[in-house]
Amino acid sequence: MLLTHGARSVLRASKVAQDAGREVCGVRRWALDVQSRSNHNKAACALGNKLARICYATLRDKEPFGECQAEQEDSQESFVMPAWTEKIQTAVTKKKRNTHHALRRD
Repeated sequence: MLLTHGARSVLRASKVAQDAGREVCGVRRWALDVQSRSNHNKAACALGNKLARICYATLRDKEPFGECQAEQEDSQESFVMPAWTEKIQTAVTKKKRNTHHALRRD
């Protein structure tokens, strides 16, 4: 639900930026295109889904999400994963092992 609320905010801000004559690129442009083909609620849900997939891929690959190539080349900041993500990955791996062993015993 939080991603959907964020998506609604992105759609609104992108529309305001577009109406003000500023350039809208990347995911924002895609979201506005979906909104023009469909209604606002469907576009918000689609963008929320895309944001969830981006979040997952960013955590999985441990690489920053580069929306526009020009922006990414201009700012070469290092991306450091927070320490809590390693703890979550370790816990998930242990849980998978325990589940696998429990299934083998039956």
